[in-house]
Amino acid sequence: MKNLGRSIPRTINPAIRKEIQSLSSDWEVRESRDHYFLYVGGRRIACIGSRGARSINYRLPKLAVTTIRRELSCT
Repeated sequence: MKNLGRSIPRTINPAIRKEIQSLSSDWEVRESRDHYFLYVGGRRIACIGSRGARSINYRLPKLAVTTIRRELSCT
């Protein structure tokens, strides 16, 4: 898994980008062969995007934003 650090790929939905940029804790984006994942404090929080998907997944942004908020409110 490649570590992208604090850079967010352009293919990530703007709603997810905005949510990630508003985080106050230390976060990083990592890419696997097929997806992008958000890690906060070394712990994987959510899948935030797909690499190479030809069709737009309209469900993923809402699911990712909800997951990010839920996971970070528990910590």
